[in-house]
Amino acid sequence: MTIPPPPAGPVPWQPELALAMVRDMLRIRRMEERAAELYGEQKIRGFLHLYIGEEAVATGAIHALTDHRRTLPLDKKGELIHAHEDFQLVISYNPGYQSLMKDLKQSTKQRFGALDFDYPDEAIETEIVATETGVDNATAAKLVQIAQRARNLKGHGLDEGISTRLLVYAGQLIAKGVEPVAACSMTLVRPLTDDPDMRETLDAAVATFFVQ
Repeated sequence: MTIPPPPAGPVPWQPELALAMVRDMLRIRRMEERAAELYGEQKIRGFLHLYIGEEAVATGAIHALTDHRRTLPLDKKGELIHAHEDFQLVISYNPGYQSLMKDLKQSTKQRFGALDFDYPDEAIETEIVATETGVDNATAAKLVQIAQRARNLKGHGLDEGISTRLLVYAGQLIAKGVEPVAACSMTLVRPLTDDPDMRETLDAAVATFFVQ
């Protein structure tokens, strides 16, 4: 569909929508600036492509796709794409420790349905670790129990608990012959915190399940 010409006369002013879009653009800019700082401090690994200067593009596209219009204008092609009736826009957001993004605005949250995700149940997580790494179930279960102890420290010295991904990394090292305590130290303790006391606590949790 061709983009229709703009309406004649003044464009209807919607103060609430305009303010929401300005806030979204500022939020994106602040996140990009913080990401650049973290990348410079080598806390973000790999390649980082910043979006600074393009905030209005993302903001306009998201608002157009998620409100009643459900359209995406392609200015360079002069086309207006209508979203399929089954089209859904999905975002993944961790409201906990990610202070660089802070909280989502209510006007943004209310454009989405929400699902909460937590760590898998112990039995399922054990199966995941064993399947992904090749270690036996007993070793996988020990790794999961270490993670559960660390997760109980979230908000009490740890910003975030041990993820299933880190458990898989530990299991992969163990499967390749790395001594379990060393594997856990490299994947479950050192990447999680720089605090000496907290590292000692996590090392003690590892030693409870794996003896050197």
